Amino acid sequence: MKTKMLWIIGLLLLLTISLSAHAQQRCEWRPEGPLGPAWYQPGEWSACSNNAPEQPTTPTPRWASRWGAVAVDNHTGDVGTITDQPNAHTAERIALQRCGSTGCKLRVKYYNQCVAIAWGTRSYNASTAASIEEASERAMRICGTGANDCKVILTECSLPERVQ
Repeated sequence: MKTKMLWIIGLLLLLTISLSAHAQQRCEWRPEGPLGPAWYQPGEWSACSNNAPEQPTTPTPRWASRWGAVAVDNHTGDVGTITDQPNAHTAERIALQRCGSTGCKLRVKYYNQCVAIAWGTRSYNASTAASIEEASERAMRICGTGANDCKVILTECSLPERVQ
């Protein structure tokens, strides 16, 4: 009697596993549907059971930092800028080259953000921030402490670049 009962339980268990595996094989991934992206039964809009395989995952994005720099000659007013460089050293070197005069000094280097330069007759400021608007506001506020005729003369951004 016990042997017969074990055979019946084993057979039922085997049948349950077989049907579950068959149901999993019939699921298909659809990017759109009434439930949004999900696993659906072929030819139907009913979702598969919780035993369905997990939806495909996309790789996590990878981002590379991008650098910018500003060089200024206080006596001549010459300015050199650069954006979107792979490292700080390259950004500094190019900004100084673009400034062009021997009195050029590096005033700001930044990465993954924006810069704004506000210039007045007796003062100037280069400020960085997450947005052009915020960098401009900071540059104007600081420049305005030394001059009342400051204007934003340059805005640029060096934002991170998606590499994967």
